[in-house]
Amino acid sequence: MSSRSTKPTSKGACPECGRGQLFPVVASRTYDIKGRRVRVDGLLPWECEACHKRVWPNAEVQRAREIIALKIQKAAA
Repeated sequence: MSSRSTKPTSKGACPECGRGQLFPVVASRTYDIKGRRVRVDGLLPWECEACHKRVWPNAEVQRAREIIALKIQKAAA
């Protein structure tokens, strides 16, 4: 699930297809962690306007890991 951001800022050309520009989107991602499905909402990848591939900045990957750790810790409590 994703929706386009209202920010008109582009990050540049898509590294996958080279045709489209990358724009920020808000996305959700589901991970399988130790046999459990954990959904993380509100992540901020870049998406190509042409091929729709997503580029995940390292900061967003790290943020997702932190959210997953908190969710697992909360569920264990």
